[in-house]
Amino acid sequence: MERASMRTATERPAGRSDHRDRLLAGLIAVGLLGLFVAVQRGRISTYDSKIALATARAIADGHLHLDPAADGYKRHVPYSHSGIGMPLAILPLYVLQQALHLSPNTLVILTSPLLLAVTGAVLYLSGRELQWSRRLSLAAALVLAR
Repeated sequence: MERASMRTATERPAGRSDHRDRLLAGLIAVGLLGLFVAVQRGRISTYDSKIALATARAIADGHLHLDPAADGYKRHVPYSHSGIGMPLAILPLYVLQQALHLSPNTLVILTSPLLLAVTGAVLYLSGRELQWSRRLSLAAALVLAR
């Protein structure tokens, strides 16, 4: 019991993040999101992104495969060749965009910035759970933005 009372204010039990850590993780996420949105092109220009969006669109329309007309590069691949992960990440934003009647790609272009911002916050919190200092955990999260 004496040992527990001798802890300093900066020590915390293993596996427990405090309010400041959660606040800082939120600030990291907002900062990284702002940075990634500021530097993105605002359009979908790569083949991988176009196919992932077409796959998400097909899923939202109730199909389990791409419509051949949606394959702009005519590679005749019935799905996103790089996997289902990105189309599933795009899907909620695509459905929300359709429900709000926003112009094409308004929300779906935020998929990567949102994923990267959340990853930065999770990386920071993971470092804190591993008993890293706040400074080291913050550095690890910011390295993601390099």
